[in-house]
Amino acid sequence: RLSVAVVRRLHPDGVASKAGIQVGDVLLSLAGSPISGPMDLELALAAHAGKDVPVEIWRQSKLHSLAITAAELPGAGVARILIWHGMVCMNTPRSFVECFGSLPEEHPGLVVMQV
Repeated sequence: RLSVAVVRRLHPDGVASKAGIQVGDVLLSLAGSPISGPMDLELALAAHAGKDVPVEIWRQSKLHSLAITAAELPGAGVARILIWHGMVCMNTPRSFVECFGSLPEEHPGLVVMQV
């Protein structure tokens, strides 16, 4: 692989944490789809929203298989996705729920989803 997806932070009450995924895990595949970055993960999760899916991770020099229930997030508020200077950006309340687990109180701003 040329690139991988490494877990850098988790929402403590999110499905990934509850499934046993930890900071530092390398995500290899979700539902049989290889994961090499945030967009691969997003696409794989969106295709299986609300369903139980297998996840393969690499942790401490060992392959692990876990099962998660992919979260269903509301589609409301997705106004646009912009690719700007090689970054995938999303300006929407949903992006904050995806990244941080809750909506901001003021000024939702912009979330860079991939560089």
